[in-house]
Amino acid sequence: MALSDADETSGAMYMIPGSHLEGKKEHIKIEDKNNVLFQKQRVKKFDESKKTYVLLKQEKHHFIMGGQFIHLCQIKAMIEE
Repeated sequence: MALSDADETSGAMYMIPGSHLEGKKEHIKIEDKNNVLFQKQRVKKFDESKKTYVLLKQEKHHFIMGGQFIHLCQIKAMIEE
């Protein structure tokens, strides 16, 4: 659930449409003691030009079904070159 409005400038999540059709992507795990999960993950290279923002108003929510869509937060997105 969004605690405040989420858009392109405030760190809204974005997804890569159709990325679920490409199968599972290899992830790299990075230990991070400052992260609530104590790790970060990043997906190896993908076409970021297809990104579509998931815009949410405060107190609204969305679900990612299947979990194989590439989805990232704009602020913390990391892409391995």
